[in-house]
Amino acid sequence: MSKPSIIIITGPTASGKTSLAERLALACGGQIINADAAQMYTPLSVGTAKPDWRSSPIPQHLFDVVDTPIDTSVVAYRTMVIEKVNELSSMGKPIILVGGSLFYITSLFYPPRSITTNNSSSRERATGSTPWERLNSIDPKRAQELHPNDLYRVNRALAIWESTGIKPSEQKPVYIPPFQATVVCINPPREVLFDRINGRVDEMLAAGWIEEAENLMRTPWQEFIATKGFIGYPELFAWITCGKQPSELPALIASIQKQTRVYAKRQVMFWKRLVNMLNQETDRPQILEFKNHECAESLKGLAPF
Repeated sequence: MSKPSIIIITGPTASGKTSLAERLALACGGQIINADAAQMYTPLSVGTAKPDWRSSPIPQHLFDVVDTPIDTSVVAYRTMVIEKVNELSSMGKPIILVGGSLFYITSLFYPPRSITTNNSSSRERATGSTPWERLNSIDPKRAQELHPNDLYRVNRALAIWESTGIKPSEQKPVYIPPFQATVVCINPPREVLFDRINGRVDEMLAAGWIEEAENLMRTPWQEFIATKGFIGYPELFAWITCGKQPSELPALIASIQKQTRVYAKRQVMFWKRLVNMLNQETDRPQILEFKNHECAESLKGLAPF
């Protein structure tokens, strides 16, 4: 049997991925699968720029699938995507996967190793250092690719080292794609992207991000969000705790905007790395890159559309 066919739309945050995916889905009668890790969690909506998928005329999947503050591993995500792609493909539905979590997207081409991570707190007590500092002492190359607060990936890298004795950066991934894919990246010029990021942070705050953060405070979600390192929420928690001083709001907004711009630059770097990996494969997917999201018309006619 031939593999299912999908289009993957990715790119840095605020690049216009969702707009493009929805336009394309409307044009071809397609369905959308989420590839943004934060948007899988039900109470994280405004602060993750989650689309109003429930009210959309387009069937959309893997949004709001995690109701409790428990980490969804890349292994679990890959399994969910493959099951959903197979289901939609059997129904003859065009499939568009969209999101900027390139770690999760990469797993669709290069299956993650089944590694059991040890307890991070015990490691800290044993070494007198944080997990990231321990990884940096073992494998600086891999450590520099990860944020110190990204404990899932940091601990996973440590577990790979501890179980194999091989640095994570030196382990060659195995290319086993479960479907035929066309990969589209929206990668605007930096100044355009940064303007969009700055504007979107303002829009998210106006849309109720502060109220969303208040509802999550003093719940298990507050600690979970801090562990995951989701941008903006910890800063809002701190600002709310200190009395929501209006004079401090401009600095808060500027900080969130800056962090988001840094994150976008990391996404672009990760994208380039993924392209380099895919270009080495014999049966690599078709890869297209555009400078703006106003390109849905040029995608018509691509397999499977």
